Amino acid sequence: MKSLSVTAAWFTGVTVRVEGFNSSSSVVDTYEVTLGDPRLGALSIDLDFENIYQLKITGIGGTSTSLQGEGPWLAVDDIVVY
Repeated sequence: MKSLSVTAAWFTGVTVRVEGFNSSSSVVDTYEVTLGDPRLGALSIDLDFENIYQLKITGIGGTSTSLQGEGPWLAVDDIVVY
């Protein structure tokens, strides 16, 4: 996994956790970042995770904005794998 772009769908201050697992389901790489206001656009993240079998992307926390939606949902795009 080389990189991806991510933005919060509704909340501001959502923490994004990206975890890479090997074929034995052990975590081999992790990355966390807290996002700002979703109206400001996506954040491009360089990961350089190598030798992973599975990838998990989780949105955690955050606070409500004036957008009409609820929850720490994420929009993910521009996924680059190698």
